This record gives sequence, structure tokens and C-alpha cells, in this order.
Amino acid sequence: MSNPLQIMPLAHGIKLAVMKQEAGSIHLVMEMTRPFATCPVCGKVSNKIRSYYERTVRDLAWCGIPVVIRLTVRRFACTDRACQQRIFCERIPELVPVYGRRTVRFTETLSALGRTTSAEAATRLARNLGLSTSADTVLRSIRAAPEPKMSTPRVLGVDDWAWRKGQSYGTVLVDLETHKVVDLLPDRQASTLQQWLQDHPGVEIISRDRSQSYAKAAQMGAPNARQVADRWHLLKNLGDALERWFHRLRPKLSQAVSTVEPHNHAADNSSTEPTLGQHNRQVRFDEIQNLKKQGLSLRKIARILKLSRNTVRKYASAEQCPQAAQRTPSKTLLDNYIGHIQKRLADGCHNSRILFEEILSMGYQGSRPTVARWIRTQQSIDHKDDEQPKTHIKSIEPRKLQCWFLTRLHKLPLKIAKLLTKLLADIPELQRGYTLAHQFHTMVRCRAGHALPAWLNAVHKSGIPELKSFAVSLNKDYAAIFAGLTESWSQGPVEGINNRLKLIKRLMFGRAKFDLLRKRVLLAL
Repeated sequence: MSNPLQIMPLAHGIKLAVMKQEAGSIHLVMEMTRPFATCPVCGKVSNKIRSYYERTVRDLAWCGIPVVIRLTVRRFACTDRACQQRIFCERIPELVPVYGRRTVRFTETLSALGRTTSAEAATRLARNLGLSTSADTVLRSIRAAPEPKMSTPRVLGVDDWAWRKGQSYGTVLVDLETHKVVDLLPDRQASTLQQWLQDHPGVEIISRDRSQSYAKAAQMGAPNARQVADRWHLLKNLGDALERWFHRLRPKLSQAVSTVEPHNHAADNSSTEPTLGQHNRQVRFDEIQNLKKQGLSLRKIARILKLSRNTVRKYASAEQCPQAAQRTPSKTLLDNYIGHIQKRLADGCHNSRILFEEILSMGYQGSRPTVARWIRTQQSIDHKDDEQPKTHIKSIEPRKLQCWFLTRLHKLPLKIAKLLTKLLADIPELQRGYTLAHQFHTMVRCRAGHALPAWLNAVHKSGIPELKSFAVSLNKDYAAIFAGLTESWSQGPVEGINNRLKLIKRLMFGRAKFDLLRKRVLLAL
């Protein structure tokens, strides 16, 4: 072959002697042509050849056929008498690493395949391409890949990621100007982030959630950096405060709703007698209230009763035991024919076969057992309604009311808008909270941070404990909150990278060590 550089474009000083095909693979016999070599220890140039030996190196396949390079290299004597390396071998780092059995581009290809998918899947794909390898080799190639060189970002996004949800977490650092991952930290301790910031000076802006751990780390590690609280997390905290407030107002809300719309017993299929679930909730409510009266903190109550702190907080802030959420029945194929069946039942026809054949001719596509079950359920409800007084009161779930509260009135369905308007008119405290919630929502949407002091003052005068507690938490982090309500930086890009990080974790089946995950994230994102 006249020009061996067409085969090995990165390997200067290599001569192709023979090319042949043996045992299903292509063999390239090559020789080194450089007249001298450089000592890897002292850096002296030597032309004193002492011996020869052959290296066998695997290269990328040609048209799916494996390629093996048999390279004859030389040993040189170092010309520096003071050098400890008396004899050294000539090296070709652009072709194959020291002691390597695969070319550089072969290893880079394996690393690219491994970063794209799991090691096992990369192995199968590589074999289809004519690259014989193993999953362990793919993992080693990823670990050996050099990390991308990144300068210290000017605007840094900080967020936690779940190594194991609910148990262990790490920290992801993102350059918000380039949307690239800067680093991955093994935990979310303040000391770890603080040390990273001290080792990488130059960060001017730090965007974060409401975590006080990250706030402390940013203050200690980069005291001159401006902290920016994320707007989505501000609305999330406001929604949590509203939900706690609605739990406390639940008796008033139920009474107000009962005057708007009577309860539909046929759709509820529930009894006025307390259920076992409601009894258990009442017992839990009494336990939490008793421990709260003893002066125990919510964290300690949660540890004693083995409950989550959110559950303890909900029961501790409520005046009465919260009721179970009412499930909305899902749509079925029978919905369009219930009116006809109810009419026929009123006429005295209770035969499910006859009713099934009637609605079948009307276009019903379901089964007869479904019709029979519905008829039995309806008869059971009618029987209970005859025996028990209709004393149920329809109520609104706090989480659902929270969603209505944070939505503009003209964007709600007409029926819900009328109900919410009636509640606001009947409960003055609700009207005050509604005004404050939408004022804060407007501040977040329009980045009107200049209105924050007046809003905080209005909340403290509102007499709503839950919103006052929310305002107190804003005051403790006022500078970051004000920056979040005035500047354009947010955690959006960080949350997006967090989702991609979850994908990488799933590709590794959750069994990889931190060093491999970090390398894959830095190389892939």
C-alpha cells in the first residue's frame, strides 16, 4: 500500500509492511520508521537501538471484519548516563496507550457506546460492529476517559439528586449560562458544597432552592456570590402553606359548601357510620394532638409514631380530624346508558339480561356482568338510603382548593369559579388569603420584587397563621428571595438535567459506584 497514512491517519512514522486476512480477521503488519525515540523518564533523544519486539493491538473493524495490528517496535538505550531508565521502548501515544492492547480510537468508541447505554447493551452493539469486548472492558474505558475541561462558571445552579430516594442524596452543579454539568457531589452536606466553592473561586451568582444547607454552604464558600432563590420552589412553599391553612378551615369550608350544593348520595355510595379508615385517622389525630400538647417537636412526633413529617404537620395544624379524600369515579362504557337503566329500574324491571339486551341495541359495547354489577350496587345504595338519614356534607379537599386558589378565576371551569366565589364571600378570612396568594403569584410571574416588603407587611396583619409562618421563612432568606423575584435566573435547566441524570441511573440499573456515575454524567451531559 503506497500511503499507510490513509489507514492510520494519526500514527506518524509507521510503515505498513503486509496486509492479509486470517481466520476471519484482517491483520496489518506494521513497522516503526522513526530514526530516534525519546526517553519517557529524562526526555533525552536516543538513536541507539538495542532490540525489537512485536505488539498485538486491536483496531476498529473494517466493514464488520475485526482488524488486528501486529506492530514491530524497538527498544532504545538512553544516552543519559545519569538516567535510571537504561533501556526504554518507543511509544506511539496517538495510536495506542502504554501497555495498551487496543488502539485509542477503539477505546474511545467503546467509551462512547457505554456512555450512551448500559455496559451490557454496549457490548452487544459493539459485537454487532465487529468489536469483540466485554461489559467490564466498557466500564473500564468509561472510567479511563479524561474528564472534560471546564472553567469555573460565573452563574452556578445547585440542586440535590436522589441516589436512593428518601434515603441518600447527592448534589449536581450546573453552569446556567451553558447548561452543562460542572460537577457531581456525593452528598448534599453544606461542608461538601462549601469546600467545592472554596476550591473553585470565581462564582458570582448561585441559584438554589430553599434549602438552608445550600444557603449556608454558599455563604461560607462564596461569600461574595449573590444567591438567587428559585421561583418555582417559592410557589411550592406557598401552596404548602395554603394546604395547611385549608386543613384548619375544613369545618368552615364544609359548612359553606353544603349551602351551595346538596350531597348526591347515589354517586357517593358511602354510609353515615364511621368507617374503619376514619376511626384509624381519628386515633392518629388524637395521638399527634396529645404529643403536641406535651411540647414535642414535629420531628420527634414523627419519629415516635413512625410517620412522615408532612403527615404529622397536617394533623398537628388541623382543628379536627381530616376526612378521607373522596375519589372521583372514572368514566366507563356504561355512563351513556345509566339514564335508561335508572328509568327501567323505576318502572320495575330488575332483570339484568333484559336491560343488557336493550342497551346493546342502543350501541353499548361493554359486557353483561358490568350491567349486573351496576344494578346490584344501585339496589344496595337505595336500600341504605331508605334505612339511614341523609346527613352527609360535601367537602372540598385542601389540595384541590389549593390548586383553585393559585389559578386565575377566569381560567377555572364556570361551576368551580362560582363555588370559589361563594366561598370567598362567605368566609372573610378566605378572601384575605386569596388576595394575598394572588399578589404573591403576580410578584413571581412578573418578577416584581419591589412589592415584597409591602406584601410581607400585609401578611403579618392578615391574622392567618400559616401565611405568617411562610412570610417569616421568607424574611430569614430575604436577599435570595428578593433576587429570585427580580432576576431571570432559575432552576429550570438544573431540573431538566436532574431528569436526564435519572435516565443515566436507570441505564446502569442503579448498581454503579459514584465515580462511574459522575464520569458518565460529566461526559454525557
